[in-house]
Amino acid sequence: MLMPCWPVPRCGERSYVPCSTSSGYREHPGDYGSEYGGKVISYSGDTEWTDTLIDAARGADLFVCEAYFFEKKIKYHLDYQTLRENRQRLDCRRVVLTHMSADMVGRWAEADIECADDGLVIVL
Repeated sequence: MLMPCWPVPRCGERSYVPCSTSSGYREHPGDYGSEYGGKVISYSGDTEWTDTLIDAARGADLFVCEAYFFEKKIKYHLDYQTLRENRQRLDCRRVVLTHMSADMVGRWAEADIECADDGLVIVL
């Protein structure tokens, strides 16, 4: 079952917004967003493509999203090709891919969406 994003109480100067995705796992509750200092960062948990990702990315300065495989579709994970096909639906300033398998890492050169690497520093 998919649920829309809902606001939760602020924690200090930050506010968090969890969203339900298709993971079905308790330990992977879905997408999250955090606002701090006027910047919004949101990220996906393990999930297949769902329109809830559109809500999670909306208005974000940075959307960190998994791309487990380049094109292989498996349950509870998003592949790069599906994300690329839907990129224009994500109303966010920047997307950075993470949670990549060896298959995806081996095809970084083919990706036209930024891929995270160990030690990456992002300044917003």
